[in-house]
Amino acid sequence: MKPIILVKLGGSLLTDKTTPYRERPDIIARVSREIKEVREKSDFDLILGHGSGSYAHTPAVKYQTMRGVINKESLHGFCVVQDAASRLNRILVKSLIDAGVEAISLQPSASFIMTQGKISEAFLSPLVLALEKGILPVVYGDALFDRYQGHSIVSTEDILLYLSKALLSTGKFEVKQTFLFGDYEGVYDGNQTIIPEITQKSFPHFSSSLFSPGYADATGGMRKKVEVMLDLAEKGNTVHILSGVRPGSIREALLGTRISGTLIRRA
Repeated sequence: MKPIILVKLGGSLLTDKTTPYRERPDIIARVSREIKEVREKSDFDLILGHGSGSYAHTPAVKYQTMRGVINKESLHGFCVVQDAASRLNRILVKSLIDAGVEAISLQPSASFIMTQGKISEAFLSPLVLALEKGILPVVYGDALFDRYQGHSIVSTEDILLYLSKALLSTGKFEVKQTFLFGDYEGVYDGNQTIIPEITQKSFPHFSSSLFSPGYADATGGMRKKVEVMLDLAEKGNTVHILSGVRPGSIREALLGTRISGTLIRRA
């Protein structure tokens, strides 16, 4: 098998997070074309994940889906969030197929179960088969059943972390790099200055002052994102958090010709 690179297309990149349920069609189409180019020119496989942006985060915050079944509206909210997340996923997967990418949606709510907010069970055979057949698997943040609190929310970062550990444990896959693309240039400190590098050792100096835009976010914002990626980095994975807004930026970063933003690595 080829080495695997994990890629997340952030909800801030794919959607207008200031307006509920509004995707960015031009960016989605351009990103799909760049993914196509990368697959044609690279000697590695991709697992693609994406955020939910103004689709699922909007109802997830409204219904507090992360907290589980807390009132009479909770189950309705769970269904609304799951539907919203899947709708954005279908838009992206169709765009990838239209661009000439053999891509398949892998619905987390049908293959993962959580317990107390953590992934505890997973059925990964379809993802492995997709990789073996040269098909691009596309996962996403979703609403999941939770055996303790009824349901919860899983972030794309948590899914990528789980997949990295699970694939590495088989001894058949090499997962060395992760790229998170958003509409931001990297991780910002409290002065809105990009932090060039973060490790477990340096993170305490930044953790209380990381800057996050004021968008609805049901999965913990930038601080939570960095914490999960530090866990991934401790497994030997090099993580880059950077912008995917400029045309060509995703292609250049994945092919190694131009990488900017924030590097997260093992100390």
